[in-house]
Amino acid sequence: MCETEERFWAWDYQRWTKDLCARGSSGGWQRAPLQNSFADVQEKYPAVVQLITAQHMSRRMMPFRRRDFEATALVRELLLRAGHSPGIQWGRHLPAPKAELSAELSVPRRIWITASIPPAAELQFQLSRSLCALSPNIRIALSLKEATHVLFLLTDGIVSDKSAEHTPPARQLLEAQELKLPTGS
Repeated sequence: MCETEERFWAWDYQRWTKDLCARGSSGGWQRAPLQNSFADVQEKYPAVVQLITAQHMSRRMMPFRRRDFEATALVRELLLRAGHSPGIQWGRHLPAPKAELSAELSVPRRIWITASIPPAAELQFQLSRSLCALSPNIRIALSLKEATHVLFLLTDGIVSDKSAEHTPPARQLLEAQELKLPTGS
């Protein structure tokens, strides 16, 4: 896990290996005395350097998060990742998150998902799978007319002046408003 926000002195692999740990008067990074320089750490703890380097190179470093919902998700992710390690059983068996449990709906919902550009098709597919996995009462509507709810993926062109009457999602948005369907974006 590493800090990624610049306002909190974000961690950087290149700076770490070059001992650039202090801000200069111009705002740039500069060398400064350290309790353990990178060379010291390499000599004393080569396994630690090797692990950090491997995690960095494979892009597996997890960003540290501060906001409550982010911290909760971060802890869950840490436990799940630990559960994939040999000999660790406890991280594999976590209760469902509160948000997932609250998605168990008593009233069936048929959701129509639409977007204005073809690359969004994969996003629509993934979102459909995720929504249906949350509750047996969530189904993806096959048409706007059978939908109880509408979800618009706001992609390039859906809300421009030129698109108001021309793209299928823009027409569907107008139709959903006429049908007074709950919409989300």
